[in-house]
Amino acid sequence: MLVVRKPLNKMLFLFMVTAVQASKDYYWRDYDGAIPDDALLAGRDADGRDVYIGQVYFRGEGLLPVQINPGIKGVYAALFQAKFAKEYIQILCGKLDNFGWLQTNSSTIVEDLNNRQPVVGGNEDAEGEKNYWIGAAYENKTMCIGHVLEVVDADDEPRLHCVNKYGRFWRKSSYKILV
Repeated sequence: MLVVRKPLNKMLFLFMVTAVQASKDYYWRDYDGAIPDDALLAGRDADGRDVYIGQVYFRGEGLLPVQINPGIKGVYAALFQAKFAKEYIQILCGKLDNFGWLQTNSSTIVEDLNNRQPVVGGNEDAEGEKNYWIGAAYENKTMCIGHVLEVVDADDEPRLHCVNKYGRFWRKSSYKILV
């Protein structure tokens, strides 16, 4: 009788863990250059190619939201300049209908959010206190995914920091936030 209970308990535990994980709106998967079927499509670039949301870890800098372009195994992160990485990359996955882009800017972000919850895509490593929200902007029909530092003080005017697929660093005052 004990032999029967042990597998049953393990099966029940696995079912509970799976049910809890399935209830999340989003999750991160390791990125190896292949786009998973459940990856969130962020938009399209000037050439009409899909663009996805990722995150990359840089020791001493933090976990940063980045743009993933299919077919390219590495990503560019915005660290006061473009910085390229080929490892410690994850891709955002989940149900697209649970998310939307909110148009905002540095001076009205607090009012624009109005009880909406921005999606956290990373955090500062050195401080560890502030999160990075996932942001996006277009320039010359080219989409750029990056980070906006979490608003803590009403006087904060956070900008979007991002790098497009060509390695060009941008700092934008007008952008969209994933909510």
